[in-house]
Amino acid sequence: MHQPPDINKLYEQLQHMQKEVMRLQEELKLKKVEGTAGGGAVTVRCNGAMEFQAVKIKPEAVDISDLGMLEDLLVVAINSAIVQCQEHTAQNLKMPPGMGGGF
Repeated sequence: MHQPPDINKLYEQLQHMQKEVMRLQEELKLKKVEGTAGGGAVTVRCNGAMEFQAVKIKPEAVDISDLGMLEDLLVVAINSAIVQCQEHTAQNLKMPPGMGGGF
């Protein structure tokens, strides 16, 4: 016979996961991440919760006749920062045994 899952144990695991997610959210707000593009011509800074805080653009990255290049550099720098945030989150989110998956 297959036994039904222990509801109390599942509830405890859910509470643990909720506390872990809240802890991770607070930790992410403290982590600083920088994404760069164009060899450092464009740098964006955000925290691990992907709240962007600063953009730095070196003068040589600004060419009025080619604003598309600057826009592309900004997108690359932002995506770089986002990937770093996602990787940090995946590395630090731990699932309790038996809850499956994980990252």
